[in-house]
Amino acid sequence: MKWMKNRPVVGIAFDGQRMSAALVTRAGGQAVVKRQAEEMLTLDPLTGELELVGQEIQNVLQSAGIRETRCVMCVPLKWALTTQCEVPELSGEDLQGFLDLHAEREFPFPPHDLCTSVSHFTLPGGTRGATIVAISATHEALLENLAKAAGLRLVGITAGLTELAPPSEDAPRIDLHVQESGVSLQISAGGGVVALRSLEEVMEDVHGRAVPDAEAILRQLRITAGQLPLALQNGVNRMHVYGSARLLDACLPALETAAAERGIEVVRADAAAGLSLRNAPDLPGPAVLAAAHRVMEGAPVFELMPPHTTQLQRIAAHMSARSALWLGTAAAAVLVSTGASFWWQGHTLNSLDARWEAIRADVERVEALQEKIRLYRPWCNDDVQSLNILHCLAASFPAQGDVWAQSVVITSKDQRYEVLCTSSARGSDYRLELSDRLRVNDSVNNLLAGQVRGDSPEQFSFRFDYKETANAL
Repeated sequence: MKWMKNRPVVGIAFDGQRMSAALVTRAGGQAVVKRQAEEMLTLDPLTGELELVGQEIQNVLQSAGIRETRCVMCVPLKWALTTQCEVPELSGEDLQGFLDLHAEREFPFPPHDLCTSVSHFTLPGGTRGATIVAISATHEALLENLAKAAGLRLVGITAGLTELAPPSEDAPRIDLHVQESGVSLQISAGGGVVALRSLEEVMEDVHGRAVPDAEAILRQLRITAGQLPLALQNGVNRMHVYGSARLLDACLPALETAAAERGIEVVRADAAAGLSLRNAPDLPGPAVLAAAHRVMEGAPVFELMPPHTTQLQRIAAHMSARSALWLGTAAAAVLVSTGASFWWQGHTLNSLDARWEAIRADVERVEALQEKIRLYRPWCNDDVQSLNILHCLAASFPAQGDVWAQSVVITSKDQRYEVLCTSSARGSDYRLELSDRLRVNDSVNNLLAGQVRGDSPEQFSFRFDYKETANAL
């Protein structure tokens, strides 16, 4: 068991089509970097043909002399959904139930289609909060299949920026990770992550190479800071910036000047701070640190891979079942030897067990149906007009999930139906496209747009009068 705990781990991170990998082991109470590799793949690892991308990854690892199969991957932040909430005085299952309910209300996917993780923090004044990060189960399965195609066994999925800059109990801090494919932002305070997002449209093309735009970064930072709790909006005045020397040299001077005007100190960060590493580069990346934290048995800030039953656990369960069978047989022998009355009791119990086995499959099927009924009952209504309205809305929303509804209120008055819908969108283009689709629907009248709040995602509402036409459901 000790040998299993000390086995090396391969860390893998992607920056667009650029792949970085590191083999890290544990020796003498330190994480030791044994091998490293960095290569530009010919295929996009997240959208390319699975078998071909897996073969490319395997070729890169073999060229670097990496033979270990256990790996941990850093998920791109653009895949992640995030939400924050204030946490009441709850604990245990009550707290978990509260967080699950909040995630179900905020995320555009049902809970069973998400892999979630939570970071708790405490604000000045003692208010408790939590940041919930989730990726879809489809993306989690994609990473597992990608690792399998590369001959690897995935043991963890985490966010790269949180590996570079784990939150602490120190003063509130901003962390930026500048990469070729974009910029990631994290704000931490009170021992946890308060905000985590991928910044869009902050890279500009300079002589054919992507360079971060300092003003665009600070503009996105102001938007994010405006969504923070009031206790933190004016208390974050230190920014750590991570990234390659080329990218930081291109953007850091302008970023320092612009940030200084707003009272923010910018520091070129050392990603290895607080972690004992040997044979590591001066600025280790997420792949190195994710593997190092894993071999040093440190819990990641966000573990986005659901727990799996190991082979040892399955063997232990099998052994326990066999032991129970032997004990049951011995007990049955004792019961039979005591007399006919006990024999009759055992015979009755066996008969009931046989009857239960005969109906077990049907019972499990009914229980699964009841679970789905409980899940979807709030959306069911026997009013035909309500079904027509929901069909009208569903046909207007895009199929790929760029806009999602959070609540729909249908009011009937004087043979007239008024609909109020509260929604979120990944950008203004998707919101305007939804409005255009509603306006061309003959059943929609008097469409009025409400106030728009936030950015990526935008939160907005709209209302309209519904009048049934010949094309209604």
